[in-house]
Amino acid sequence: MDYNNNDYQQQPQQPQQPYQPYQQPQQPQYQQPYQQPPYQQPYQQPGYPQAPKQSNPMAIGALVCGIIGVVFCWFGWFSFVALVLSVVGIILGAKGMQVAKSTNSGKGLAIAGLVCGIVGTALSLIAVICYICVLSAANDIVNYSGYWY
Repeated sequence: MDYNNNDYQQQPQQPQQPYQPYQQPQQPQYQQPYQQPPYQQPYQQPGYPQAPKQSNPMAIGALVCGIIGVVFCWFGWFSFVALVLSVVGIILGAKGMQVAKSTNSGKGLAIAGLVCGIVGTALSLIAVICYICVLSAANDIVNYSGYWY
């Protein structure tokens, strides 16, 4: 190995500047004095506050009935109540859609209530049919003794 290679030689250092005592930084000179922003109109109070949008109570009722119908459709005797509430949700959803066209409020709630009512009715009908079949089968088992005397 050749250790006398020029790659390892140190480069000559630059001479350091002598120590300067602390000097005040120079202030930049402004060409223009400070100017105020242009005059703006003062803040004006708005007119009368707008009335809040009226809600659509039929759409809200449809949504509530539809949700209750979907949730309670599988709970035994509640499936009969859920079936009735789901049908009420469909009716209120349809009426809520008519009201939403005239008032421009609650259309989304009415659609959601209508859909929940339809789904709740379908599930409740299935649950009621299953419940009736189970009760009928249980009645046959209880009444059938299996022995002839």
